[in-house]
Amino acid sequence: MTRRRIEPRHRLSWVGPSGAQLLLGGAGAVCAGALLASGATGATFALWKDNGVVNASTISSASLSLSVTAAFNSTLWSNMLTGESVRQSFTVTNTGNIPTRVSVSATVGSAGYEVRVANGACGSSALAGTAANVAATELYPTTPLAAGATGTQCLEVRVASAAVAGTSAAFTATVTANQVQP
Repeated sequence: MTRRRIEPRHRLSWVGPSGAQLLLGGAGAVCAGALLASGATGATFALWKDNGVVNASTISSASLSLSVTAAFNSTLWSNMLTGESVRQSFTVTNTGNIPTRVSVSATVGSAGYEVRVANGACGSSALAGTAANVAATELYPTTPLAAGATGTQCLEVRVASAAVAGTSAAFTATVTANQVQP
């Protein structure tokens, strides 16, 4: 009998790890090192998240409103002489819900006539200060007119020396409310 030698049809050969295997192995080593380091320091890496609701109320804006009441007798302003002045009272009511600053400005249709305004009831003396037709007059310079409050004001019409005899001039007085800045 003859012996025959059987040769393997396939040869096995050793091939080293692929590039992907090396990459995965290196990443695994880094992760293992990070886990060991965090375990050694006692640190934990957890992310917490929570939320809550604030029960809100209602938002509302303020109301700024003014009411002016006057019962002027215009015949008192007729046939005035140079240097003469006539004063009449009027009221201002803050009908809004916040305090307000109140000022009065005036326009006069001709030179030689002046309109002055002051806070308070009219007296027998001429009003001092700058005419409202030159610069607006602040009626409540230190304390604003409170919400719901009414104040009495005095309006004075004066014929200055520059007025031409026998002339007349129409005028308007504008009352302005301004919000008090916080």
